Parts: sequence; C-alpha cells; structure tokens
Amino acid sequence: MTRNESLSLIRSYYDRKTGLIPAGTGLVWYMGQDQLHPPMINNEKFWTSPEGWKEGAEQTVENLLTLIGTAKNENILDIGSGVGGPGRLACKEFGLKVIELNISRTQLKTNKSLSGGLFNRKYRQTNYLQGDGQQLPLSRESIDNAMSINMFYHLEKPSWIANELYRTLKPGGKVGIDDWFLTDMTTRDTLEKLRYEWSSPTGFHKYTDIINIFKKAGFSVEKEVDMTQSGINFINEKFFGSTFDRNIKPIILKNFARIYGSLDYNPLPEHAEQAANQLKNAVLLMGDLYRNGQASYNQIVFVK
Repeated sequence: MTRNESLSLIRSYYDRKTGLIPAGTGLVWYMGQDQLHPPMINNEKFWTSPEGWKEGAEQTVENLLTLIGTAKNENILDIGSGVGGPGRLACKEFGLKVIELNISRTQLKTNKSLSGGLFNRKYRQTNYLQGDGQQLPLSRESIDNAMSINMFYHLEKPSWIANELYRTLKPGGKVGIDDWFLTDMTTRDTLEKLRYEWSSPTGFHKYTDIINIFKKAGFSVEKEVDMTQSGINFINEKFFGSTFDRNIKPIILKNFARIYGSLDYNPLPEHAEQAANQLKNAVLLMGDLYRNGQASYNQIVFVK
C-alpha cells in the first residue's frame, strides 16, 4: 500500500457522514464525546461511566500539557486533532493559541461546529488547517510547542513527522506525544490484528523506535511517563466491559440504524450488535496486550 493510499483510507474512515452523532466521530462518541482517546488515569472513577471516561480523557490531556510545560498565549500545534476536544481544553484551561491540524475535512468542520464557530470568543485563538502531519503546512520555526493525542499509531513513517516538527518548532520548543505503542514482545499476528481493528493499515510502532526516530531528527527526550498500569487495571470485563455493556451498548443498539442508515444501506439489528461488540472487543484487546507485555501506553516529551 502506498503512502497516499494509506492516508486516503484513514481520511475516508474519519470522513464518513453519520446522523445523530457529530460527523467524524463514530461510535466512540458515546464513550468520551469529543475526547476520542482513552482515559489513561489509574483511578477507578474514570472507568465506570461514560462521564468518567470523558473526565479521565480530559485529565490525560491536561497531564500532557502540564508535562510539556506550556505558557499562556504560546501557540501549540495539535497534530491529528480529531474533533477538537484536546485543543478546546488547551485553549480554555491553559490559555494557548491552538493550531488544529487534521487530514479529515469532515472532522475539521465538526471541530469548528463544536467550538461554536470561528468567532466564538472562548476559542477565537484557534486556527484550523487541513493537512498531513508528515508534510506540515507551516513555515520554519513558527510554532512554540506541539502535541499529539492518540494519533501516532496511524502514521506510516514517523520519521517524516519528526523531521517536520524539528523544522517547524522554535528552538527550545517541545513535542508531547500521548499514545499506545508496541514492545519487543509484540507478535506479527498482534500487529496485523491491531492494524485491522483500528483502521491503520501501515501504523503502530514500537516505543523504542519512536524514541530513536526523534533523537535522530535532533530532539532530546525530556520526560517520559508510563501509563500502562491504568490499562492493565481497568481495561477488562470488570470495569470497561461492564460499563460498556450497561451504558454504551444499549445506545448503540438503539441508534445504529439512524446513525448509519442511508438509501444504499438499511442496517439490520444484527449489524448493530456486531458493531457494538467489535468496538468493545477492540478496546478489551488493548487491555490484554498491556497485561501480556505486547503493548504499552506512554506520554513522552521531546525538546528541540
């Protein structure tokens, strides 16, 4: 698969139009709304309700921004910004000027809508760019800091974005990455399964490889936080699984036909069941991989 084919597949996944839920979010919306990433906080309260999931996911973003050490009125590039949940948090709670970068036009449109439009006073310092993080549409040394929330696993060539970030960051600028990673114990079968389950045909990378790639680009590692324990403790049937079955699956079953139905597709009840189970099992798979050492979840800060 070529780079353009890979980007096209990922873009099409996020560009799918749906009803009832904001376009570009998919069924994950019912788990954390505009925070499309897991709440990797080692605290039970974040794993027993959708409200807790969202709160924990927001705390995960706040932890990364604190780790970066941002200052009010600095700009920060949010690479692969989803529908803007982390960016709105950075703008509102940290006083940052956010540059939202996304290859998905649909997600950017939803991002603007959820932010109340371009002229909403709370988010007036936000810019929206459609583009590929591996070819940043930004000038040399133009950004103070950058962050990536649960996006790096999509990348085919992390080295390209590392080089682009080194080019566009000001001297002393930092990159904060929050993501799941492979380990030396990850099998080929596991890699292929992850790529299928999370629609990333050339993605998922070893933690040590990302470290080395950024060092080769010229960065130094400033801080590392291993968050895997929260996944070990709570991404299981007892916590995540039961919460999903109790609070999220019934909503998916009720709304699936209205979300994905069209003139060309009339979803059957069993389709909704399959979709809900696939989402649940994809998340539970990550918990299994954390427990058997085939995956880790980390936050890393690199400095130029």
